[in-house]
Amino acid sequence: MPKIIFIFFLMFCLPLNCSQAAKADDTWLNPAYDFTEYKAFTGHSRGIKSVSWSPDNTKAVSVGSNGSIHTWDTTSGDELGKVIGFQKAIYSVAWSTDGKQIAFAQEDNKIIIRNEKLIKEATLIHSENPILYTHSPLNAVKSVVWSKDSTKLISASFNGTIVVWDMKTTTKIITLNEDIESLQDLKARKRYAITALALSPDQTKLASSSLDGTITIWNMHTYEVIYIDYEKSKHVVTSLAWSPDSKLLASSDSDHKIEIWDFHTRKVLKKLTGHTDIVKCISWSPKGELIASASEINDPTIRIWNVNTGSELNKIESHKAAVTSIAWSPDGTKILSGSNDRTVKVSEINSKQRLNILTEHKEPVTTVAWSPNNKFLASASQDNTIIIWDAQTHKEIRKLLGHTDTVKTISWSPDSSKLVSASTDKTMRIWDANSGKELNTVLNAIITCVAWSPNGLQIASIDWNKKLKIWSCELQLLNWFHSAYPLLSVIWSSDNSKLIFSGFNQEIKTLNLNFFKHKYFEAADQLENLSQNVEFLGGHNNNICCLAQIPHSNKFVSGSDDNTLIIWDESTNEKSMALEGHIDKVRSVACSPCGNLISSGSFDNTIRLWDANTGKVLNVLLGHKDKINSIAWSPDGKQLASGSSDNTVIIWGNNSNGSSSLKN
Repeated sequence: MPKIIFIFFLMFCLPLNCSQAAKADDTWLNPAYDFTEYKAFTGHSRGIKSVSWSPDNTKAVSVGSNGSIHTWDTTSGDELGKVIGFQKAIYSVAWSTDGKQIAFAQEDNKIIIRNEKLIKEATLIHSENPILYTHSPLNAVKSVVWSKDSTKLISASFNGTIVVWDMKTTTKIITLNEDIESLQDLKARKRYAITALALSPDQTKLASSSLDGTITIWNMHTYEVIYIDYEKSKHVVTSLAWSPDSKLLASSDSDHKIEIWDFHTRKVLKKLTGHTDIVKCISWSPKGELIASASEINDPTIRIWNVNTGSELNKIESHKAAVTSIAWSPDGTKILSGSNDRTVKVSEINSKQRLNILTEHKEPVTTVAWSPNNKFLASASQDNTIIIWDAQTHKEIRKLLGHTDTVKTISWSPDSSKLVSASTDKTMRIWDANSGKELNTVLNAIITCVAWSPNGLQIASIDWNKKLKIWSCELQLLNWFHSAYPLLSVIWSSDNSKLIFSGFNQEIKTLNLNFFKHKYFEAADQLENLSQNVEFLGGHNNNICCLAQIPHSNKFVSGSDDNTLIIWDESTNEKSMALEGHIDKVRSVACSPCGNLISSGSFDNTIRLWDANTGKVLNVLLGHKDKINSIAWSPDGKQLASGSSDNTVIIWGNNSNGSSSLKN
């Protein structure tokens, strides 16, 4: 039997009608996430000031207010190393993006650079003109941030200056706000103290905030000020964080709120309220759909927010004192937090909509398909196999063996009795779904996509020889179309009158089949080239890899390597709407049975649910650890299956009883 991490499953027997399925669609609109305590690290004798992940997710570093440093194995929970006895508080810690160095910002005007074994490698002096009083808080280095390539380090001080360092030579490139150092009035200098620092992921912008509430944006190429916002003067800005696409800036303040700004328009898009004390720190999830925030002693919680809606999704109450630092793991599955309760904790995210994980495949899952009768789910893989699962219990029924290389694509017959598959072994095969018996096989070029016609009479295929072919259900070739470029996806119109296909030239083509009425040909020289019946659509800026018909409409949707989706009007062949949000290639798209929702799977490891009418992102599903290759809705709209390069199939659906997800 397959190994299944069982979380929850929905029982159903009969397909719903459209109104019922529409209600099933509605249950996907409110994302909800559980967080479970994954690890707790104890060893600090004073409160935690800052935490940071290693780039590979396997280690973490934490620093205390007494200057102690600890590194941890985040999987086993073991302490890997520690340094104590500094007697100088460390305000910030940052692991370099190449994983080789860790930077520590100290209260005595110094930045200490150590390797992951905590052996000291360099000491950087932030200011050449420190405050004369040795213990002045204005000497403290507040924050350190690494550049994406680890060649630069940026440090910010309570004295109001920001230094950009060349880490190959450990020398200063430039000091920003250098004129502040000449101020002799300590009260005047205090208002310029840097309270937060954030480098945009695209490395072009640096955001800083000062004690007087000002936010300044710097151009990282010219080191000139791009923008200054004085409107926050009533409240101290405590933390800044850029979205992964560098378009939005989130800020938290002493007024207990978080604001999300559009950098280009300078307008506040969302205000996140719910904390009841000063928000100490904020952090974007790596995919940009969530923000985590943490608060002071009267509200020692970590809260998770939906960026699109501004709603609070979850509140983590694992610490007993102020939460001083939080950080998402690079893979987006965990949150690292440090607190004045002297503990460092790792919380793991579990979507309440993740019902089951099917882990029988030994290699990446290439495609998934739900049977029209709602009884079976089929998945195919680079392990050369096809597995048919029970749609209710999610248990394996049978494994189809015969292909000798990666199974690229599968499609069910409308009556759910047969399954067609194609592989890089250059064969296309028809299987009896009930017995698992192979019924027919044909040799062909490598086929990238197959689609059974809605009337069940033909099968369409596209291949690396740039041909779209139409076959009978016995795999007899009926007709073909030759393309000028390799093809990637093909779908049938609901009335069987058209084929819509796409590929490498950023165009979508529709092939009118009205003139073609089940004509059979006995020899290759009798086949017709159907190019005169092709219409062209354009709109994407890269390969168009996936297509899906939107039920009960005259529209279809396409997904592309340009990270976007486009909704098309089939009657006019015109673009209706563009959907933007993924940060990597969109390689799979599917529509809910009643056409209310569009789901898309991406190489950014996420599934997004969109409103098919407005184009608004309604939900983001997290759970896969690698790129998503295929998604498919159950016919009743209650469940969604996804196949990934992490070798798993995940079944998604709403845990309607509100119970927490279980872990194996």
